[in-house]
Amino acid sequence: MPAAVFGVLTYPFGLDAPAWALMGLASQLVLRLAAWVASIERSTIVIPAFGEAALVCFSVALLWACLLTTRLRLLALVPLAAGVAVAAKPERPDILIERDGSGLLARGPQGRLILAGRPSAFVIQQWLGADGDSRKPDDPTLKDGARCDPLGCVIMTGDGRSVAYSRDRLAIIEDCRRADLVVTPVPWTAPCAARLIDRTALARDGATALVARKGGWRVHHASDGAKTRPWSRRGGGEAEARPAAAAPPPTEADSAVEALQ
Repeated sequence: MPAAVFGVLTYPFGLDAPAWALMGLASQLVLRLAAWVASIERSTIVIPAFGEAALVCFSVALLWACLLTTRLRLLALVPLAAGVAVAAKPERPDILIERDGSGLLARGPQGRLILAGRPSAFVIQQWLGADGDSRKPDDPTLKDGARCDPLGCVIMTGDGRSVAYSRDRLAIIEDCRRADLVVTPVPWTAPCAARLIDRTALARDGATALVARKGGWRVHHASDGAKTRPWSRRGGGEAEARPAAAAPPPTEADSAVEALQ
C-alpha cells in the first residue's frame, strides 16, 4: 500500500515505475503465501451461515469483554457460549429458488441440497456456502436425487414431499396434480392443486427460501416488506405457506385450453 500511494503521487511526473514494480513484488509474495496456506489439508472449512440471534450474542460478548476492565469481563463467556450453541444449529432453508425462476436447490432425504434447473454458478456457490456445503457449482453430485426430463425435474425432500421444477406449460399441468410444490419460470394463472411459485410471484417477491414446517412451509422473500429500505421495492414478506385446496381434476378439454394459454 505505501508503494501504491507513492506511485499515485509520482505518476504526474513520470517517476512511478519503481513504485509499481515494488508493489508487484509484494503482491506476488502475498499470493504465494495464500497459495501455500490453501494447500494445507483442511485449511478451508465451510460452516453454515448463522442467524441474527448468534450475531447478537457474539456482539454482546465482544463488547462486554472490551468495555469492562475488572474480572467481570469473564462473564462475556456466557453470551459467547450462547452464540456458539445457537450458531451450531442454524435454521437452514429446505428450498432455495432463484429470483428469475431459472432453477432451485431442494434438500433431499440425505440432508444435502439437490439442484434442478440452471441457476447461475455464482448463485449456486453462495447457496452452498451458506448451507455449509463445500461442493462446487459444477459438481455432478448436485443433481443426484433429481429425476429430470426435457420438461423439468422432480425432487423428493427429506420429509417425503415432492418439489417439481417445470419448464413447460404441459409439465405444469401434470405437476400440479402430483407434486406438493411447483416452481416454474413460466407465468401461470390457471388453477393448481399444489403450492405454485411462478415467474410472476418471483418477479414480485425476488429470490425465495422455504423452510419445511408441519403442513406447509415457512416462506422468506428477498423483497421483504417488513424490512424495507429507502431504495427497496415494497411488497413481499414472510408467511406460513400451505398447499392450496385440491382442485377438481381437469378434463381433457380443460387441459388443452390451459396448454394454449
